[in-house]
Amino acid sequence: MIPNQSPHNVHSPQNVDSPSQPPVAVVVPDALDPHRPEITAARRIVVKVGTRALLDEEGKLARKRLAELVTTLAGWQLGGREVVLVSSGAVGVGRSTLGGVTQESSAEACAAVGQGILIGAYERAFGLHGLTCGQLLLSQRDVDDRLRAVRLASTLGTLLRRGVIPILNENDALEMGQGIATEDGPRSAFTDNDRLAALISGLLGADLLVVLTDVSGLCDRDPTRHHDAECLDTFDLATDGDKVRVEGSSVGGRGGMASKLGSAAVAARGGCGVVIASGREPGTLSRVLGGESIGTWIPPCGRLLARDRWIAFSPVARGYLALDAGAVQALRDRGASLLATGVVGVGGGFATGDVLELRGPDGSAVGRARIRHDAKTVAGWLTEDRHGITLIRRSDIVLEPTKTSLQQPSAVRLP
Repeated sequence: MIPNQSPHNVHSPQNVDSPSQPPVAVVVPDALDPHRPEITAARRIVVKVGTRALLDEEGKLARKRLAELVTTLAGWQLGGREVVLVSSGAVGVGRSTLGGVTQESSAEACAAVGQGILIGAYERAFGLHGLTCGQLLLSQRDVDDRLRAVRLASTLGTLLRRGVIPILNENDALEMGQGIATEDGPRSAFTDNDRLAALISGLLGADLLVVLTDVSGLCDRDPTRHHDAECLDTFDLATDGDKVRVEGSSVGGRGGMASKLGSAAVAARGGCGVVIASGREPGTLSRVLGGESIGTWIPPCGRLLARDRWIAFSPVARGYLALDAGAVQALRDRGASLLATGVVGVGGGFATGDVLELRGPDGSAVGRARIRHDAKTVAGWLTEDRHGITLIRRSDIVLEPTKTSLQQPSAVRLP
């Protein structure tokens, strides 16, 4: 429940889908005394719940835990916030239903069975609060193409304006293990729903991303391997990079703390604050959204423009350009466009309009950019007189942040 509740805050919806069950009273939050005021000020919230947070010890859907999650989200939705749910668990629920199938080749079948059960449970639970939910099963292709990404954002925006709770998941029944062709081989940005939640947060310009997992927050070490691991109250990407050591993935899911931290960085660079907290402890989400110091708070460290967020994070890079030191310096220090004379190598069979990775002389990532020429044209310029040819305009380039730029949260572009 939300702190400081009073009787006038209780909303009892009358439009309930199941007449056999009484309406569920929902507490609409208002007067709070939060330790994290940035959270209680958030108007658009994305909540990602992991597989381990939705399943019980037997691997079955923890319906009581799901009902509590829905009640909390319904309270915030009815209180004037906009709520988006990114939910894992379809494969796990399907595996339990099919009798403990464990073969990796059967994961798609488990997802097909489990997704219907999972969305049905959400539909019934939100219906008790007079709310409607809408399901979107996504693939990397939905964010890889700029026009598809814009249409996705438009659809989500329409659902939110109509008071619908969007429930998102990767389309595991068809997309699991599939990838986009790159110069390093097939790769998908949707390695797990942590990444999907971060991308959706940026796509919608969300104020807050809450990641519910099976641990109490971001720890300095893996708590399953180190019993003396300590959970951090706050993790600032600009200054605290050396405070944690992350490793491995979670049992029952595809993500892990490394995935969660990487995805949190994506959201934070887009201007979205992040909380990583336990989804298995009763009342955690309500306390997080009430501004209590639960889990780990990761403050935003920039606010990229919408198009820059898409270039920086959404598409899979189809190739790379290797730059000399002078070109890197010109990009970073002078905000210059990239001239063809600064390119010393080309990789990947990219086409006009694709997004590429920019690499420095040591091979490290300098940034990403949208190219307006194909790989054959660019490679040909390396053997010709390239003086004065602008290869990529500065407006099509998003650089990796430096430590200095991360400490400038008001910056529109990083750096």
